[in-house]
Amino acid sequence: MNQLLIILSALLLVACASVAPALPSDNHVAVNFQRPDAGAFIVMLPPEAELPELQPGLAPLKAQLHKQLRAAGYRVAILDESNYATIWAQEVQVVGGIYDPVTGNPRETEFSRALVALAQRVGAETKAVLILRPRLIMRTAKLTGAGAVWDGQQRRVPTLGLDGGSIRYDGNTQGVSVQLIALTSNGALALRTYGGASLPWRANLITKQNEFRPDLFDNDGEVSDAVALALGPLVSK
Repeated sequence: MNQLLIILSALLLVACASVAPALPSDNHVAVNFQRPDAGAFIVMLPPEAELPELQPGLAPLKAQLHKQLRAAGYRVAILDESNYATIWAQEVQVVGGIYDPVTGNPRETEFSRALVALAQRVGAETKAVLILRPRLIMRTAKLTGAGAVWDGQQRRVPTLGLDGGSIRYDGNTQGVSVQLIALTSNGALALRTYGGASLPWRANLITKQNEFRPDLFDNDGEVSDAVALALGPLVSK
């Protein structure tokens, strides 16, 4: 009987582990959104990073977005960085800046106006059906057991110095996520989605400190998973 209980328990654990974490509640898909037809043209703005430490992830992010959108049947172009910088600066100037000159805080209304105008401009010049703005950002991840869950993703917490042992975590940490904003050619918000990628911190039990992972973007699979999650409404049939 004890052996049977052990086997059943193991099966239950495997079943629980296979359940995908929930997608974030702040994902937004426009009520009238419809997937573009196969062969539709999509323009991607140069990916951006919220923190300097995330800059090494921009190249794999760009590559994965291009690869997965092409695999879904779309034609994809990435706006030249210098061209983007020029026209974005122009739109920011039109709205009077996107940061408060006194406090330095973001001016969300002005930012939204500038982004809408940029999308309309790019859409008119390229005839793209969607304009994508991808970013690597930090998001709250819920620690549970030996891993963390956030933005549709579950990752084991990187830990140095376990020496074959185990450890359990509780509370919150920070995870790297792909944020994808998609606007139509008339500037309407079509999608705002997130996909969990990586846990940027590792627990060092030897020094008893948390360290930023030196291998954070060595595994392309993590960025690939995050892009697939963020692109879900756009590529899933």
